[in-house]
Amino acid sequence: MVYIKDIMSKDVLALPKSISILETAKLMTKRKVSCVVVISKDNIPIGIVTERDITRKLVAKSKIYTKTTLNDLMTKPIKTISDEVDFFKASLIMKKNKIRRLPVVHNKKLIGIITQTDLLYSATKFIKKISKELSETVNKF
Repeated sequence: MVYIKDIMSKDVLALPKSISILETAKLMTKRKVSCVVVISKDNIPIGIVTERDITRKLVAKSKIYTKTTLNDLMTKPIKTISDEVDFFKASLIMKKNKIRRLPVVHNKKLIGIITQTDLLYSATKFIKKISKELSETVNKF
């Protein structure tokens, strides 16, 4: 069984809700990430802001990005997933909720993030492994 803790990215851009979107966009560009998890003082995820959010909720509506904060733009309430959840369940949660990214928590605290890309990569590795094992089994006969 493949668990989220084994395939998640531990390098998550996490910021408090008071940070401006301008500063956030600069950090996202510097870190080469497509989202930021908004956290409370206790490192508990309270929202998420993606590149798409910035484009659709800010740029397209001509809002002033220097005065807009993560609190103004974040999607909330946020969906999170435990690090103990398996790959298949995570895929179902993302599909059901039509989301591409899921912050990973342990005891409610942010410890990582899982994306559709992570799941696809993991599924590809799993399929290759199964194909190899099946091929080896067939070749024995």
